[in-house]
Amino acid sequence: MRKNKDEEFDLQVAITDYLDRKYPAVLYRSDMAGVKLPIGLAVKLKKIQKEGIRWPDLTILEPRGRFYGLILELKKNWEELYTKKGAFRETEHIKAQSETLSLLSQRGYMSTFACGIDEAMEIIDEYMGLRQ
Repeated sequence: MRKNKDEEFDLQVAITDYLDRKYPAVLYRSDMAGVKLPIGLAVKLKKIQKEGIRWPDLTILEPRGRFYGLILELKKNWEELYTKKGAFRETEHIKAQSETLSLLSQRGYMSTFACGIDEAMEIIDEYMGLRQ
């Protein structure tokens, strides 16, 4: 992956490519990470979104085990979530994402942060290995 402002987009492309190769029948939806929208379109899109929710980056609509689906909030690396001392970053953005993941977990979805391609693939493989 190249190091630039599109890193999160590149991460999503890598993960969706992985899903297409390894689990071609699985339905998923990836967020529009890093896509710059014209202001008019951004305003329209905001009007049809649930207010106050930070929608996660990847939704896999495949029931497994006791879960309805897998929902991942993707981060490029651990440093986006944790300080050098290992403390959870308490930014407003991260807190809002964490709260959304918690709400989704309460509703029967496996939802978590995934840092980097390796961890995302590991979580996906573990989830897909659960009995239906």
